[in-house]
Parts: sequence; C-alpha cells; structure tokens
Amino acid sequence: MRQSPLLLDIHKSNFAQVAPGVPFAELPHRGSSTDMGDISSIMPALHPYSGGAAGTPHEDDFVITDPEAAYVTSAKLLALDTIDLLWGDGCDARALAADKPLLTRDAYRRRFD
Repeated sequence: MRQSPLLLDIHKSNFAQVAPGVPFAELPHRGSSTDMGDISSIMPALHPYSGGAAGTPHEDDFVITDPEAAYVTSAKLLALDTIDLLWGDGCDARALAADKPLLTRDAYRRRFD
C-alpha cells in the first residue's frame, strides 16, 4: 500500500482539528492483503483507520465500542479531507491528479493477461 503523501498530510491536519490532543498513529507496513495496494499502484490513495472499535478487523471479536467515533467522527474527517482538496480552486486536487502512479491503468491490466 502506497499512501499518498499529500492525502496523508491533509488527513493528519484534519485529524488534529477533529481530535485535538489525540496522537495520530501511522501504522508500519504490514503483510496483510487489501485491494488498496492495487488501487494505490494506479492512483493516489489513502487507507485511514478510525477509532471507535475493538477487536480484530474481519474477526468475530470485532465490535463497535464508540459509534460516534466510528461513524460520525470518521465521516467528518473524510468530509474535511474532501473540502481541503477542493478549496482554493482545487489546487490540491490538481496536484493530486498530477501525481505519477507506479503503473498506468493499462500496465496494471496487462499484469493479469
């Protein structure tokens, strides 16, 4: 998974506004599998995690412990990210669109031919 530095910076900044005083955790590279790894090879991507849950994702022990944090705060955060990308004539969105992917879409598709 290749996190977009621009998206990560925007998300960190908004996290500080939404959850002041709460440390922003950047997870190390993991060996788990997700389609986001493929997506991030052809376009800028961010795979943020939000609070409000306990247990292991995709397992029986996973449970929402704080619905406000899990649903509302995470939605606010993504909405703020979107606003920041489009603010000021969308200059951040244009910078993001100009980002060079690891693979073109055609090159990605050819990997599976």
